[in-house]
Amino acid sequence: MSSTPGQAKSPWGTTSAGFSAQTKINREDWGLKYNQALETGGVLVGKDINISIEVEIIKQPEAAKAEAAAA
Repeated sequence: MSSTPGQAKSPWGTTSAGFSAQTKINREDWGLKYNQALETGGVLVGKDINISIEVEIIKQPEAAKAEAAAA
């Protein structure tokens, strides 16, 4: 699995944090064994599943002010 994190402040006063992650699993390890043989040889569904996730969260200025007031 690989991931790429990052954080930045925007001109509008928000702070953004984000990451992306990728991994590969074998679907048969999870009990997904269905497949269909093709006339030309081979099978319809491969064993490897690629999973990609991209997330971005934004901390709003109001939340930062409320956090500062509570401290």
